Amino acid sequence: MASFDFINAASKGYEFIWKERSYLLSVAAPVLFVKISCLLAVFALNAQDKYLLQGLIYLPAFVVEAIFIIGLIRYFLYREPIFIWGKLVPPPSSDIKPKSYGGYMTRNQCVQGGIALYLLLRVIETALLGVSMDFTQNSPPVDIIEDDVANLSPVMASLIMFSILIAFTWIFRFLWLFIPTASGYPISYYLKEIPGIRISAGMVATWIICSLPLMTVFSALLQATGSGNGDLLSIISSSIIRAIAELIIVSVQITAMTYGIHKILSGEKD
Repeated sequence: MASFDFINAASKGYEFIWKERSYLLSVAAPVLFVKISCLLAVFALNAQDKYLLQGLIYLPAFVVEAIFIIGLIRYFLYREPIFIWGKLVPPPSSDIKPKSYGGYMTRNQCVQGGIALYLLLRVIETALLGVSMDFTQNSPPVDIIEDDVANLSPVMASLIMFSILIAFTWIFRFLWLFIPTASGYPISYYLKEIPGIRISAGMVATWIICSLPLMTVFSALLQATGSGNGDLLSIISSSIIRAIAELIIVSVQITAMTYGIHKILSGEKD
């Protein structure tokens, strides 16, 4: 069975985003504008603690982000220009040879299906997070919950945590269904070639490597700039930094995952 080379995938993600930063910045500018506007709208509507409402406010950002992300996948694999704000933006000339297309769908089917799946997954993720966070705010006091947890035996507590970890790892591969669709592969083929825990564990490792260092850097930047003080300037600066951070992190993640998934589905060898 194939394995997910998380070290190689993560390095490809960082390398590609850095090398293509000029072009990606030009096509990502509208995405950043909409994301920053949505973040500012959260503050304007005083929805910082209303997570379901935040999800509704973020919907326009999800739409433009989906178009950009699917374009990024196609650009990374097949060197196709990225479509943003009604037009295709030609990429700079390069000696990089695009990968051969081995998919079974037309380009329009790939793009439309990928966008639809990405939006669906983001909406589900946002809804689940919103419900859980809003429910937590209205849940019993923390000390009552801690007492209930303390009554569990160490073995039972460890078993519950281990079960949750295994379930998360197994489910993790479903969070990236839009990548094979955008690449031109049927979901059934993806699930057949990436069947369970072993490859999912490599995908989780890739996700962590592509997220943690950047999250640390941007968190330090937010603290250094004094964002979060509550004044208008801090709100604007934190919104800009958050929007840039989110887009860079997701771009690195998507590129890394696309590399690893395409390598398995296409049977490519290094």
